[in-house]
Amino acid sequence: MNLDHLSLSLLNFFDWVLKNSMMASVLVGLILLMKVILRNKLPPRWHYMLWLIIMVRLLLPWAPESSYSVYNFFTYGHESSQTADVSSINKIILDVSDSTAPIEEKQEPTISVFATEKKQDSTSISMYTLAFYVWLLGVVCLCIHTVIVNRRVYTHIKQQPAITDREIVDLFEECKKIMAIKQAIPLVLAGKISSPTVLGFIRPRVLLSDSLIRTLDHKQLGFIFYHELGHVKRRDVAINCLMYGLLILHWFNPILWYAYYRMREDQEIACDALALTFIGSEQKENYGHTLISLLEYYSKAQSLSSLANLTGYKKQLKRRMIMIKTFQKKSYRWSTLGLASLLALSSVSLVNAKETGQYSQESLDANLPSSPLIAAEVNRSSFATEQESNPIQQKERMIEQAKSFSFKELTVDEFMVQKGMKSALESFYDQFPPAKAKITGSKVRSIRNGEKENEISLLLINNEKESFDLIFDTKTKKVTKCDQLVFDITESELPGTVQASLDTVYSLSTEVKNLKLRASTMYSDTMKGERQSKTYYFRFSDDRKVENSNKEFDIKLDEAGKVQYFDFTKLPLVNIKGNTKEEKAQNLLKRLYREEANEYKIQKVNEISKDDPNYKEYVDFKRGAIVFIPTSSEKNPILVFFNTKDELTTIQVTTQDFLKDVGLLQ
Repeated sequence: MNLDHLSLSLLNFFDWVLKNSMMASVLVGLILLMKVILRNKLPPRWHYMLWLIIMVRLLLPWAPESSYSVYNFFTYGHESSQTADVSSINKIILDVSDSTAPIEEKQEPTISVFATEKKQDSTSISMYTLAFYVWLLGVVCLCIHTVIVNRRVYTHIKQQPAITDREIVDLFEECKKIMAIKQAIPLVLAGKISSPTVLGFIRPRVLLSDSLIRTLDHKQLGFIFYHELGHVKRRDVAINCLMYGLLILHWFNPILWYAYYRMREDQEIACDALALTFIGSEQKENYGHTLISLLEYYSKAQSLSSLANLTGYKKQLKRRMIMIKTFQKKSYRWSTLGLASLLALSSVSLVNAKETGQYSQESLDANLPSSPLIAAEVNRSSFATEQESNPIQQKERMIEQAKSFSFKELTVDEFMVQKGMKSALESFYDQFPPAKAKITGSKVRSIRNGEKENEISLLLINNEKESFDLIFDTKTKKVTKCDQLVFDITESELPGTVQASLDTVYSLSTEVKNLKLRASTMYSDTMKGERQSKTYYFRFSDDRKVENSNKEFDIKLDEAGKVQYFDFTKLPLVNIKGNTKEEKAQNLLKRLYREEANEYKIQKVNEISKDDPNYKEYVDFKRGAIVFIPTSSEKNPILVFFNTKDELTTIQVTTQDFLKDVGLLQ
């Protein structure tokens, strides 16, 4: 595994930690609420067992979705509908320019995806990266601290002699026999550890300080042994170590630290209850007095995950005394109410929120763009010689655009076998042999719904420069589309026709010469075979950060160099002449399409009415659109948008069917 793959895996893992941490925080609130409601009705062991659900939640790499999940109350729907309104140019503009759905082909990503990406705050990527490194630093520091502290304790205990007093050893063995513990457990002097303690869980040892041996009588020592052996019997030290290990990963979450404190508190009370079942109810008062005397001297005992101490903090004493006072032997038995509470809480907290749409449970992040376009920074003048991109940043952007749906990255072949659709993939390969060579070895990085009801879309990452978007029809069991995206296109990879069109664009404004190419992506439909055409996407700006850019534009060109989309909202085209917006639009077409511009005529001009409720929201950058219709049926219509100052802002190639749907064409 190389450095980039390691970085990507760690970022994916960090994302999983954040999501699980949020869900576990909600679960802590539920547990606390249930404990308040059932405070006096729930036996001590069940108060403690409720906390174990948190560990299960934090360990789950995946969980099924359910409409009964409590997390449904903390999520919002991701789906948005875009419908055409014949009477409103606002709807037309939204559908034509801002939708991530394509115009020419329903599943081809349009440059509007770039427009969406352009409006995103790029600072979020750097902040996410910063948060990741802070989290990683915290994990490393806590791991080092934990290892050092525990090593010191173990080293110290190894130097302490075993307790050889025959009377004490016999009492300890008698307690073990009564509790049916057959494991060999050494009884060791505690040295500097003053409180009675169990150390370790694989080879546990019971630690007893010399001062306790001298001050406590035979009966009180028995109470201590029952309590500490209770920790051994219930594997409390192992549970503490596991929970503390999870806390290291979630060190940033104070709610989970509080849950750990409350869990240890309930753990001690549950252990008291277990000890009392062997001591007997008639001795519970003496047991309580022993706790009080120990707490008086050893309330500040060291608390480590590898230790289980008898004593606790003073504010725990009241709860422990109440439990001891009201204890009855049946208090530690299985409880119908306790089991029902555990099952009820598990059923709503160990399942994920129900996402709308088919197959959405497969993805940890259903709110994915329809086509991820990973940006890399390239100098416009040289394309390759002055690249400013960073492989790690590219990986991070991949994560933001297409987050991993599981820890194990599967190849597309492995995934299809797992989902029982192997024949669909083999049929696709047989029909399009070149696709097999390109896709083999690609890893499935995200799963999301297709545009149609029965579609599922897989994002595949082949390497840091190339990805594929496969769409399967689950009803017909066929691959219906395979899109290839190549990032960071270099100058040598550009057709001469595309370079010539870019040169034409540069001449539209003197401002363009000062801009740099910030992103370049090539898109192609591999299922078109020999008819396969390539589409190129570019973004230019005067600053690396989008929010700081004063001048920028996005452009989409086909392989022949024809402009399919051109957004110049923040780049006035000063070299376009004309007294009216219509004249400017005609001249723009002549500059971009040359002789072909003569084949287009203005069909109509649509403007947003001031009475439109969304007028204020969109009027600043798009007040309306000029519709150009070609004289030839083989060509597509063109929309040119303008703002309130009659300045042109965007040009978009569309289809006649779309214009008819929105009422712009009879």
